[in-house]
This record gives sequence, structure tokens and C-alpha cells, in this order.
Amino acid sequence: MLARHHYAGASELFANGGFEEGTAGWSTNAGQLDSVTSPLHGGSQAARFSGSGQPSTQFAYQLTNVQPASTYELSGWVAAPPSGVNRVFLRVSWFDVSGSIVLSSDSPWLAQPDGAFHPLATGAMVSR
Repeated sequence: MLARHHYAGASELFANGGFEEGTAGWSTNAGQLDSVTSPLHGGSQAARFSGSGQPSTQFAYQLTNVQPASTYELSGWVAAPPSGVNRVFLRVSWFDVSGSIVLSSDSPWLAQPDGAFHPLATGAMVSR
């Protein structure tokens, strides 16, 4: 999976949200996230999962503070090869102060994993 994130809000909340500084600021649950210079949707770098990770579900993430009762949207450009990838989507999860998930929202799945870049977005969500 390649990902190049562009955010619809007035400001960028993620550190290195566009992967212009490689994968700095990003964590993964499994597998390895590498910076690449090709293929790109825009900018000078993107991120790509490489190798095999266990479990088979791999994701890159950042934790960031948000303002309560504010509207946010996650959007980005993703590409997946035509085989070997079952689902690609974006997810936003809201956590309470104890670290428990209180709300989660997913974008639609990438309809056609064909190696080309496609936009995905969660839609507007209000933080709790």
C-alpha cells in the first residue's frame, strides 16, 4: 500500500502528514513502513508497507490531540497492487482519557486495487 495524505481541514494535525520527511512521526501495528520516491501522487516522498507483517492487517497511525466538539476529516490518496491486498481504507478513532475507543469511523474501501492512486476520505466527524 502506498499512501500520500492530504487533509481537507484548515490545518495539518499530523506530524509529517504528507511523508515529506520519510516515515518520521508514524508508527505501525505490524510490518514495516518505508519511505519511497516512486510512485508518487504528489510531493517528494510517499510511504509503502514492505515485507510481511503478522497479523496480516497492517496499519500506520499517529495519535494527536484534538479540540472537543470540533469537526475533522481524514482524507488521503492511496494505491494498492491489483493482487495481494484485500482491503485499503482510512480510519479515525476517538479515544477517551483512559485510552478506550469511544468512536471510530472508516472511509469507504478502495474500490479497485489497480496500482493507481485513488482518493479516500472519512467524511466530516465531530470529536467527542
